Amino acid sequence: ALGCSEESFRTETVIPNCTTLSLPVNGATGISISSDVSWNAVTNATGYFISIGTTSGGTDILNNQDVGNTTTYNPAIDLPDYTEIFVTITPYNTAGNALGCSEESFRTETVIPNCTTLSSPLDGATNVSITSGISWNAVTNATGYFISIGTTSGGTDIVNNQDVGNATTYNPVSDFPDDTDIFVTITPYNTAG
Repeated sequence: ALGCSEESFRTETVIPNCTTLSLPVNGATGISISSDVSWNAVTNATGYFISIGTTSGGTDILNNQDVGNTTTYNPAIDLPDYTEIFVTITPYNTAGNALGCSEESFRTETVIPNCTTLSSPLDGATNVSITSGISWNAVTNATGYFISIGTTSGGTDIVNNQDVGNATTYNPVSDFPDDTDIFVTITPYNTAG
């Protein structure tokens, strides 16, 4: 036959497959709180939805955010420290969303706590009772505090780096000397240092 016409048809768009975390990998520990979340590209995906939470199925950090056709997400704020982070990534295209994508997780690092400040007596206070206790502001990720008290700057002649556990008050075993400057250093700690 001569002059036969060419004919054509288009195949369906297939729903994309699921993906997996590439960085950090599922089950990783000690991940930086400022870490990005990256995943493996899916060939026929035109975009990705991502949910991030601090509980299984949780979305308290990010709720089904459409990040477009990228394979990395940089959280707007640092992830919480020493927390299991749960991530679900759902690839999509014009045919629909991938089905049954598994949640994956990783654990963030423990961050060294910030310093604290005295709450009673306040820094610079005068005429403080010699029978006063010491109180300070709690630090979110501290699991305990060391306290040093002296009569000179950097001194430890009253208390020398005593571990008071996860308390925010300390009552000296004896009265402070009268008419004396008292110097206090409180050092929060946790498993990171």
